[in-house]
Amino acid sequence: MKRSLPQYFFLILGVLLIIGMLLAVGFLGIQKGWFSSREVVSANTSAPDIDPGSDKWNGGNSASAEDSDAATITIPGYPSLYIPAGQTDVAVAFVNPEENPCYFQYDLVLQETGEVLYSSKLIPPGEAITRATLSRALQSGEYSAVLQISTSSLETLEALNGADVLTMLEVK
Repeated sequence: MKRSLPQYFFLILGVLLIIGMLLAVGFLGIQKGWFSSREVVSANTSAPDIDPGSDKWNGGNSASAEDSDAATITIPGYPSLYIPAGQTDVAVAFVNPEENPCYFQYDLVLQETGEVLYSSKLIPPGEAITRATLSRALQSGEYSAVLQISTSSLETLEALNGADVLTMLEVK
């Protein structure tokens, strides 16, 4: 059985047409991101409000988690903070340890009155606030304070657990 030339022609033309359609769908899919491996994590389109004073941190002052797993949030300890009397611009080390799966936000609150002396914006893991501007200068003395640490998800900014860390402000 001998096939004629037009039969092969239509067969080849059909195969080429199918290949052309597949290529067109492939190029369109690449342009539209149909084949992307990116996951849509959240519908939240706003960027997190990262504190402009945060910077990479290589120092200590964070409690290490004995059982380190992805769900653990490491909270630093602050037994005391040393602040110069009569100044509002002070050196601090408000750290978000690098291993944390969340942002930190710090509030420094006088325990006796509830007055907020300082409130940070979000601090990414592995960064720290090293300079803070207090809402007012303090006179010499010791002040009981609480560092309220709020945490939020890196992906959705949803509030996670937080901690209140008791500290003593030593103002000299």
